[in-house]
Order: sequence, then structure tokens, then C-alpha cells
Amino acid sequence: MKKITFNISLKLTITYLIIVLATILSSVFCYYVLSKNKTADNDLRYVSIPSLENLKELKLLMLEVKKQTNNWIYISNKKEKDVLTDIITNKYPVVNKQLIEHSAKWTDDKELTILKSINENNIKIMKAVGNITSNLATEDDYNDDTKLDNAIADYETNVLKLIDINNTSYENLINLKNENLVLLQDNKSFLLQMLITIITILLIVVIVISLFSLIYTKRSITKPLIELKEIIAQVALGEVNAMDKINRLDEIGQMQNAVSDMINGLNQKINFSDEIGKGNYGSEFDLLSEKDKLGSALIAMRNNLQIASIEDAQRNWNSSGLAQLGELLRLNNDDETKFYNSIMSFIVKYCKANQGGIFILNEENPNNLTLDLAACYAYDKRKYVSKQLEIGEGLVGQCYIEKEVIYLTDVPDKYTHITSGLGEATPTCVVLIPLKVNNTVNGVIEIASFKPLEKFEIEFLTKTAESISSTVVTLRINIKTSLLLEQTQQQAEEMRAQEEEMRQNLEELKATQEEFLRKEQSYIDEIAELKGNQNQ
Repeated sequence: MKKITFNISLKLTITYLIIVLATILSSVFCYYVLSKNKTADNDLRYVSIPSLENLKELKLLMLEVKKQTNNWIYISNKKEKDVLTDIITNKYPVVNKQLIEHSAKWTDDKELTILKSINENNIKIMKAVGNITSNLATEDDYNDDTKLDNAIADYETNVLKLIDINNTSYENLINLKNENLVLLQDNKSFLLQMLITIITILLIVVIVISLFSLIYTKRSITKPLIELKEIIAQVALGEVNAMDKINRLDEIGQMQNAVSDMINGLNQKINFSDEIGKGNYGSEFDLLSEKDKLGSALIAMRNNLQIASIEDAQRNWNSSGLAQLGELLRLNNDDETKFYNSIMSFIVKYCKANQGGIFILNEENPNNLTLDLAACYAYDKRKYVSKQLEIGEGLVGQCYIEKEVIYLTDVPDKYTHITSGLGEATPTCVVLIPLKVNNTVNGVIEIASFKPLEKFEIEFLTKTAESISSTVVTLRINIKTSLLLEQTQQQAEEMRAQEEEMRQNLEELKATQEEFLRKEQSYIDEIAELKGNQNQ
């Protein structure tokens, strides 16, 4: 019989299978426990608790039937009769139906027997109550001693007595349901505790098996493999020391020589990586072979890092500029002149351009829209120039109509000049950016520079234009709102003044009216006095 060799692979496989088996068994048991817990929970939620509530409610309803039936016999009151009628026709059937539905899921024969007795008595009670209400349906029926005596006898025999019997049955059944409820809750708690215990045991078993497997596997490695493992571990930790080759021809020697070649190659790659880390992206590296994927990856990384370094600097430049512009827009959004001047000063300086201007749409005359120069900047000096362009006039007007960026590198000699202490010169490039929000243009920014603007700088200006345009819209709305508020306040003051003047006029009119009435009364008194003297 061939002896089975328990190598590392086999041992790990057995360990894994043991863990999987333990996990499957525990999962099956957990599923069983969870199913039992779910069943108990459903019994509690949808059977036991609703049944208990129905029993209590039905008990109270029958006590109310007892009371209202007594009132029906001895107190001929329509309101009291309506209460009894409502219980018999509406409330009792609903509660009794719910209890019957829930009791269909009861499993205790004793509970079912008690409920059956209660239902039989309730049928007799309802029949007796129906006889009483029909015999004493009118006021004349109360004057009939025979009907009244029959109703009283029926009440005492079939209503009062049966309700008292049912009360005892209700108490017994409620007590049984409460006991059952406690048992279900205890069973649910027990199942949950069992589930926690199983999970804890599973965790301990897995940990113990894993630790045992780890320790046993470590002890199974031979000395040459341990030494080689330590060397590889040092390499994995970044400690790459030179390693000599050996003349051993077996698998261990071949493995060690292969590791030696790997370490020498890694040292070459480390030196190359150091150069890249220093930012020397022009350093060279010779691949160890055509299949040297790591070397190829390092060369590709060098090239990508070179590109990424440039792109990262551009992104940082964009982000910093947008952040600074956002702060300017936030601080200077209450003064148009200061707002536009600060924007142009910042943009020209930040882009290292030479001059620029911002044209804002003038909407005062809807029939004659123009683009007004709101601010300009050149060579660290702000110039306030009065300039107005028609829509479509020049490159600024064309940019407004097309709603797209215009970038010129072949600038006509007479288009614009940049002036300095050394004279005048035509800029190398001119860029015009529409101030656009939601496809609506509110103005145009024009930048001129001796230095050609890169793509990322134009993208920055485009994003800047969006933020500026949004702020321009907000600024105009705020200004219009302030003007409307001032007009409203002024109108309110005028109305208060008019109201005060009207009040004074009414008071004067009232005083005049009182004086007129007083004089009229005086004349009437004098006339009466003269008539009295004549009669004498």
C-alpha cells in the first residue's frame, strides 16, 4: 500500500476542507435556528399578540352589551339604544371575525375548547339581546307588562348569566394566551442566544484550526527553504542586498541562483527608480530581456510620471486660481466697479498676460443691446476706458454671438498694441471668452499676451468665465433688488405721509361739522325762545 505524503499543499487542503465543513454545518444549524426564530416571531406578531388583543377587546364589548342591554330595558333612551345597536351590528362582528381568523392558527386544544364555549354563549347572548330589542322596540312596548317581564327574564337568564360565565372563560383564555406569549418570547430569546453561541463556537474553531495550520505549516518547512524564505522576506521588506550564486545543481540551488539574478535585476531597477524619484526623467534603463515586464513598466512609469507631473502642475495651477477667484467673487460682489476691476487685475496677473478687458452686456435699452467695457488692465496699471461695442462688432461682438472661445495666434497688426516703457508691440495671442451661463451670454473677456496661452490656461479662463458670469447675474439681481427695495420704502414713506395728511383733514372736517351742529342747535334754541315770548 502506497503511503500518502502529507505535503504542505495537502495539509492546507485538509485544513481548508475542515474549515469549510465546519462552516457549512454551522450555517445549516444557524439557518435552522433562524427559521425556528422566524416561526416564533411570526406566531408572536401575527397570531398570539393579535389574538390576545381581540380577546380583551371582545370581553370589553360584551360587558358593554351587558350594560347597554340593561339600559335598553330600564331606560328608554335613543342614544343608549344607538350605542347597543352599533356594538351588535358593527363592532362585535368585526372583532369576532378577527378572533376567528387568528384562532384558526391556534394549536392548543384547551384554548380552542374554551373559545368554542365562548362563541356558543355569545351566539345565545346575541340572540337574547335581539329578542329583547325587538320586544321593546317602541314606547308602547314598554307599557306592555308581559313584554317587559319577558325581556327582563330573558336578560337575567340568557344575557347576564352567560356574560358572567364568559367573563370567567375570557380570563382563563387570556391567562393561557399570556402564558403562551411568555413561552414564545422565552423560546425566541433562547434561539437567539443559541445562535450567538454557535457563531462564537464557529469563530473559535476557525481561529484554532487556522493557528494550528499556521504553526504546523511553518514547522514543516526545511532549513534550506527557511533560509531562502528569509532572503525573499528581506527583499519583500525592501532590503535588497547583493547575493552570490552557488554551484548547487538541485532545485534549491536553482531557486537560490534565480533569486540572485532577481536581486541583481532589482538593484538595477532600484537605481533607475531613485533617479525617477529625484525628478530625473531623462535617465536611461536597459531591459534585462525582452520579457522584462517590470523594466518596461518602470520605463512607462517614468514617461507617465513626466506627463503627470506637468498635468498635475497645471491642475494645481487651475485649482489655486479658481479658489482665489472664488474668494474675490465672494468679497467684491456688492460693488460693480470694484468687482470688475479686481477680476481683470487677478486674471491678467495670474495668467501672466499683458492686458485684458471685460465687456458686460448692457440691457438698459432692449432694442439696442451693447457690450460695454466694464474694466481693463495692463502692465500692473488699471485703466478706466469708456468704450462701447455693438452686438456683432469686432471679435468681441463675434464671440458674444457665437458663444464660443476665440483664440488667435496670428493677431493683425492694427488689432491692439501692448504698451510699455520700451514702446509698443503687437501681442502674440489674443483669447476671447464668453461669460456664459445656461447658454446665456452676459459679456465677454478679452486677454492679450506676448506669451502664447496653453490649452490648460484657456480651460482655466473658460471655467473662470462661468463663475464670473454666475456672479454677474447674481450681482445684477442684487442691485435691482436693492433699487426695488429703496423704491418700495420710499413709496411706503409717501403713503404714510398721505395717510397722516388725510387723518388731519378728517379731524379738521370733524371739528367743522361739530361747530356747524353747535351753531345750528343755538339757532334752533333762539327760535324756540322767540316763539315762546310771542305766545305769552
